[in-house]
Amino acid sequence: MGSRRGHGEGSIFQRAGDDKWLAVLEIGRDPATGKRMRRTITASTRREAAERLRILRDQLDRGAVNVDARVTVGQWSERWLEHVRYRRDALGDLRANTAASYERLTRVHVVGRLGAVRLAQLTPGHVESACQAMLADGLAPASVAKVAQVLRLMLDLAVREGAVIANPVTRAQLPRQTRFPVAVLSPGQVDRILASAAGTTDAALWGAMALAGLRLGEALGLADHDVDLDAGLLRVRRTLLSDRSFGPPKSERGLRDVPVTDRLERLLRTHRKLVVERRLVAATWIETDALFPTQRGTYPSIRNVQRRFRGVVRALELPTGTSPHTLRHTWASVLLSSGVPIFLVSRYAGHATIQTTADQYGHLIPGDEQAAELIRTTLDRAFRPGA
Repeated sequence: MGSRRGHGEGSIFQRAGDDKWLAVLEIGRDPATGKRMRRTITASTRREAAERLRILRDQLDRGAVNVDARVTVGQWSERWLEHVRYRRDALGDLRANTAASYERLTRVHVVGRLGAVRLAQLTPGHVESACQAMLADGLAPASVAKVAQVLRLMLDLAVREGAVIANPVTRAQLPRQTRFPVAVLSPGQVDRILASAAGTTDAALWGAMALAGLRLGEALGLADHDVDLDAGLLRVRRTLLSDRSFGPPKSERGLRDVPVTDRLERLLRTHRKLVVERRLVAATWIETDALFPTQRGTYPSIRNVQRRFRGVVRALELPTGTSPHTLRHTWASVLLSSGVPIFLVSRYAGHATIQTTADQYGHLIPGDEQAAELIRTTLDRAFRPGA
């Protein structure tokens, strides 16, 4: 049985024909037409409807309710992207690459599938249907999860600004992600990649990722003075972004000094000679401090480098999906499977936390049997009779 309340309190009643509960609250009059405006909430239970009605009344009392219930997801997306740009440009707490990814996912997938739905009427069912459609269209589960994450953030903003009462993404049942072990190459495959680039500046670039564990943007962002071969270190201080601007490394721990192996040192010394030769014969050369400059001396395009690497993968018939980042994964896998402590690998990888390293590479850490043998050997040596 439905319940009726006084003016400004709202009403709760069960919708005829199904088991859904509705809560309705009058929120004012349209300034253009003078007509009464109401917000309607649909819920699965009376208790849920009552709770969401209470939240709406509180927001109305604070003046935090957007009275235009006609706003669509597509229209709200413009406010969301304005907020994304504000975080990128004014607050500086959102990387340019991340902001660009948010905008692409919003425009292509969120607006493409849900743009016409009114924001106030968006339900968990809408979200689940959109996810199912993306999977049916061949989008990978990980990509669908990223779209859902962006939609959740977009609607979190809508909740904060009073455009909606609750975030339906938090109540939706999203597709489960299967976490697969990261793909790595064998040392022999890495050798083939480096050999294929012999005599070119790509040899040292691929080496910086495979032999020092740098991310592609970190390697391309290196200035020549970031290489200290006397100290045997690469100093990671910034990363090159997709628009050829610079940003900080991915995490605070991304600022780091990474050891240079003997092989990488040889590659870098040869590389510097190749850059000098390139500069001497270039018709046009723009002076920069880039360690890995283009034919004109400028910092390179990340996409162009990725395209070149895909050509290497095809030419060498390497596993499908091999990317520049696979070189970094291989570096970490070799260290961890050889028994290098995870905290050291995490430090030199520039991961935000050791947990990040464990989540990605935990399956490569020596297992219980090896650990048990190490414990036995250590204790036997320390406490042998007469010791």
